[in-house]
Amino acid sequence: MSINKTITIGCYLFCQLRKIGVRHVIGLPGDYNLQLIEQINQTRELSFVGACNELNAAYAADGYARLNGISSLLTTYGVGDLSAINGVAGAYAEHVSMVCITGSPPSHVYANHLPTHHSTADGNFSNVMNCFKEFTVAQTCLTYMNAVEEIDRVLRACIRERRPVYIQVPSDIAYLQVTLPHLPQAAATTPIRPDSSDPRMLKDVVERLLQRLRAAIRPTFLLDIDVERNRLKADIQYLAEVLNIPMVTLSTAKCVVDESHPHFYGTYSGAASDQGVRARVEGSDCLIAFSPRFIDINSALYSCKLPEDTFYINPQDVLWQGQAFPGLRSCDLLRCLIEKLGIQYVPQFPQKSKRNSSELLMTVTEKKITHDYFWQRIGYFFQQDDVVIAECGTSQIALSAITMPENVYFLCQPVWGSIGYTLPAMLGSLLSNASRRHILFIGDGAFQLTVQELSTLLLYEFAPIIFLINNKGYTIERHILGADAEYNEIADWSYTELAGCFNRKYVAFTTIVNNEVELEKALRTCEKHRGLSFMQINFDPLDCPQSLKSFGKMIANFDYGPYGPQ
Repeated sequence: MSINKTITIGCYLFCQLRKIGVRHVIGLPGDYNLQLIEQINQTRELSFVGACNELNAAYAADGYARLNGISSLLTTYGVGDLSAINGVAGAYAEHVSMVCITGSPPSHVYANHLPTHHSTADGNFSNVMNCFKEFTVAQTCLTYMNAVEEIDRVLRACIRERRPVYIQVPSDIAYLQVTLPHLPQAAATTPIRPDSSDPRMLKDVVERLLQRLRAAIRPTFLLDIDVERNRLKADIQYLAEVLNIPMVTLSTAKCVVDESHPHFYGTYSGAASDQGVRARVEGSDCLIAFSPRFIDINSALYSCKLPEDTFYINPQDVLWQGQAFPGLRSCDLLRCLIEKLGIQYVPQFPQKSKRNSSELLMTVTEKKITHDYFWQRIGYFFQQDDVVIAECGTSQIALSAITMPENVYFLCQPVWGSIGYTLPAMLGSLLSNASRRHILFIGDGAFQLTVQELSTLLLYEFAPIIFLINNKGYTIERHILGADAEYNEIADWSYTELAGCFNRKYVAFTTIVNNEVELEKALRTCEKHRGLSFMQINFDPLDCPQSLKSFGKMIANFDYGPYGPQ
């Protein structure tokens, strides 16, 4: 049976978002997008969540997509778009699927190049679009005539490319009704999905890969972040088990597989790697690398040396011995490989019980808290299924050295590295899945950049655990340059009082930790507290993990050269 359905443009957009898995649209209201917010709230199982500013909203949409698979950001034209674009660029750099929607001036303003507010008042409406072209994989400005086709095209690109897309919706067309094409009932309700792999090429590549694996003595999986973005964890862990293949990750891909898995071998960072890990990767006779991207921080300044015949499996193609095999989706390749092997599929290895901290409790003293002690103790605090959020700098570097329990999601921004990202990103990840325990580690400098979103966390009565790492300034910068410089200092806020300022009705657990005993009391209390827990951990300004000190020296030499100020 065919159907002929009439729907408004705005409602069609949001219905399509709901079909591909979006349940919340995060953003801010503005006069050009108010009609869109009305239509969001009319869409079944879709709701609008307001953030404190557009940059935070983009960070939150990024965090939402990492757990949910895809997200949506709503801004108003010009001022909202450009406030959000840093967060959009971070999602682009880290392969995060985000649908960026902006309410833009009415179509007659575009047509007549009229000067208007939230623009440069010169009739130029291409400049904002041009900015977003640099950080999105598809863009469109909807018209009444192209809306249905363009919405589907752009959403399909977002799913296929695992990167942001950008849609401008002129404010006077959202309520115009369009007629959908005559489609069978089933087709009209089918979600937008990427195309499947070419079957002939898929069969050919799987056979080549099987030949390599059968002949290999030292096969190895090398994994980067696209393993998580494309949801390949279960298949890779299962193949590692049945084929007895060790799994090695790049530092930018922490927890893309379970670090407690018996086949997890460690982290590869070129010359900075553990010698056993480096030998396993660089000496493998069948290295299967999943979309590795070597940047300065995960390669020890580009010192990685992979074997020449490495088999590269990317999200949409395979590369091997100089030959490209386009049109192959990594998920299809792994599933076909499992089928060819003729082995029964099991999602994951059995999970172990939660770890406990009894061993460490025996050594607690009243000594002043140090980073060495704090991170050692925190390693015993984590539980399976936690979402661990690490701000770039001290927290990310320290947590990278801690082996996490099963099914921990490690949320950080190692490539783009925008400080302040994690607090609003945690808002997004909580919106995606509040049933998991969320634990944030954020420095005082980063916290001051995006602190407003603490109010939104309290508004929605979320219950994360927040550790504020208070070194009274920018610690990682101090160890790169300017250890005692005034430019690396910041105001020392009364951080624990902010929860009460932002929401007087919400009862949060807050405390200041100066020594080991106080830390232990704080950890016991926050585990029992049902609401938000906020712990300010006071360290000496130059105290930090040893790995951060080494990193600071390396970056200083790399950035400034042999005659630099360091």
